Amino acid sequence: MAGGKRVGTQILIVEDDDDWSEIIRLWLKTSGYADLRTAASGRQALRMVRLSPPDCIILDLQLTDQDGSLLCRRIRELPETRKTPVIMLTNYAGEKVACLKAGADYFIAKSPNGEELLATIEAVFRRRDLDAGIERRDDLAFLPERHEIYLDGVLAATLTPKTYELLRTLVERSPSPVPREDLFRLVENREDPAISRALDILINRLRKTLPEKIIRRIKSVRGFGYAYIGPNFPKTLKK
Repeated sequence: MAGGKRVGTQILIVEDDDDWSEIIRLWLKTSGYADLRTAASGRQALRMVRLSPPDCIILDLQLTDQDGSLLCRRIRELPETRKTPVIMLTNYAGEKVACLKAGADYFIAKSPNGEELLATIEAVFRRRDLDAGIERRDDLAFLPERHEIYLDGVLAATLTPKTYELLRTLVERSPSPVPREDLFRLVENREDPAISRALDILINRLRKTLPEKIIRRIKSVRGFGYAYIGPNFPKTLKK
C-alpha cells in the first residue's frame, strides 16, 4: 500500500474461522495496516466495538453464534458505530441484497485473492480522508483543522498555523526547492526587508518541533530557499 501506515485505520475483523481470520489479517498487515483486532464471535465483536469503536469492520456473514446480517444491524444501532464502514464477506454471492439491507456498505465474496478486499478498504479510507480534509504525501498525513502532522500513522507534531503551512508547502512542492520570498509571503502574507532572517527563524522553529526523521528531509538550497526531499525521491538525487 502506497504511503505506509494510515491515520485512524483501526480495523476489526469479525470471523469465526481461524484460518480465514489469519489470512485476512496477513493481507492487511502486508499492505501496511498495523492496527488490527479480531473477534471470533458476534458477542465478542459487540463488546469490542462498544469499548473501542474501530474505523472499519470486516464482517463474515456466516458466524457460529449469530447471523452476520443481524450483527450488522446491531452495530448500526450503536451511536458510536452508526457510520462506521462495514465490509461484509460471504461464500455466497446471492446474499448481496440481504447484506446491503442489513446496513453493510460493501459486499465481497470470499476469495483466495485479497485484491478486491484491499481495494475496497483503500476506497473506504480514501473517501473518509476526503470528507475529513486529510492530506497525504508518502508517509506523512496533514490534519489542517488541528495543524497536526502524522508520520507512519502516528502523531509526530502539533504545529503553529505558520509552521504548519510552511511544512505543508514544502511537502506539496517537493522535490522542487521553494524560493525564500515565496515561503515568507505564504506564511506572513506580506513583504519584509529582513526576509532571510525571519524565514530562518520559522524554519528553526519547525525543526525544533518535528522528529528527526522529518527534519532530515528539509534541505537548505544555498542562495535560493528550501526543499523537502521525501522518502521516495531517488537516493542519488538526495546528496
